[in-house]
Amino acid sequence: MERREAGAPRIGAESRSPLGPASRPFAFCLLLLAACGYRFGGIVEHPRVTLTMFDNLTERRTHEVDLTEAVAREMTGAGIAVNASDAPVELTGRIVDFREPPVVETGKDEVLVSSVVIQLEISLRRRSDGSTLWTHSRTESASFARPGSDSREAGRQEVFDRLARWVVTKLEKEW
Repeated sequence: MERREAGAPRIGAESRSPLGPASRPFAFCLLLLAACGYRFGGIVEHPRVTLTMFDNLTERRTHEVDLTEAVAREMTGAGIAVNASDAPVELTGRIVDFREPPVVETGKDEVLVSSVVIQLEISLRRRSDGSTLWTHSRTESASFARPGSDSREAGRQEVFDRLARWVVTKLEKEW
């Protein structure tokens, strides 16, 4: 009977790769994808962005602060480093329009359902030379019943959240 140390390979035993024969096609596909330029990871094209306080061209004050904060939260949630010192791009924006038009009124001009309408323009610029990579504009709205302060605030926040999600989609890679 042959004696050998535990864990020592047998003489003449075939050496095995950590990748068995069944996983070789998978490894080949990964190699092929890498050779074609495919990258694994997130869908964010700009992982580090400087976000400046949005401008507000309307008479409604403080909305620029709330909207910029909503965009920063959404960007952070998507894995984007906001205001990183080495961010190669800068996102700027401005609130172009803010309205609260009535949607449904009674015969006595009492508002039953109102809405919040906000138009936002955003631009992405390269920090190295100031060149504009793109500019987009979007208008979002939300309706609310009983035009009291609570429902008005909820409608405003809903529009801010929608616009913030839209901004993040613009920072994603093109398909």
